[in-house]
Amino acid sequence: MVAYLSTVEHYSGARPVYGLQSPALLGLEEGATIEEMAATHVNTIRALQPSGPYHLFGYCFGGLLAFETARQLHAQNAGVGLVGVLQFDVHDMPFAPFKALRIRAILRFLKNLFPALAECFEIGKSERNLAFIKVLSRLLAMPDDSGSAYSSGTAERRLYELHEVAWRKYVPKAFPGLVTLLRPKRLPIFHPDPNLGWGMVKGQRLEVRIVPGVGIHGESLRSGNEEGTARVVEKAIEERDLEPTV
Repeated sequence: MVAYLSTVEHYSGARPVYGLQSPALLGLEEGATIEEMAATHVNTIRALQPSGPYHLFGYCFGGLLAFETARQLHAQNAGVGLVGVLQFDVHDMPFAPFKALRIRAILRFLKNLFPALAECFEIGKSERNLAFIKVLSRLLAMPDDSGSAYSSGTAERRLYELHEVAWRKYVPKAFPGLVTLLRPKRLPIFHPDPNLGWGMVKGQRLEVRIVPGVGIHGESLRSGNEEGTARVVEKAIEERDLEPTV
């Protein structure tokens, strides 16, 4: 939840904002699949607010959970407005590998290199070093060490490992409404797809909105970008409010 706090501080207060914490971090049982985790969130949401419209927003893994939660709310005939997904790349999922050798992909990769290199002069030394390490790890096909931020044996580390298995097994099916993909202008280096792979979810309607910040994962929620990101999300919600919910 910490990742969202500074962004929420910049919301206008026009509507209540609720953060959904993982049950496991509250000492409760956590579902083992994306569907089970989302079902728990659906129950929590409807207990807090029995009827919609519901506006959902999540970053990275939280974005995937927001998407599945929206699907389940819709299946219960609950009105759903915004379904905002910030920086979750579907190409990382086993069912949708990025086809890097296609001509369009190669051209996008080359075009995307220039803004990626330019970002090296916009970020601090520690962030730059971490970015280089991640790029090198991908080039050498080394396992992702994102979980190393959590000490072995802690609740956070166990939760990270559970989520890692869950999202890799999940195959998203289209939500009947519109999914709002939020991302920085610069695309991921190895997956330079403007839709971050969401176009591979068959039948899914999609829109892309650009949020401030460099292309490094999570920068749109910190480092002075929080207010701009909050404004983009609120504008999207306002536009959804003017349209019929699904």
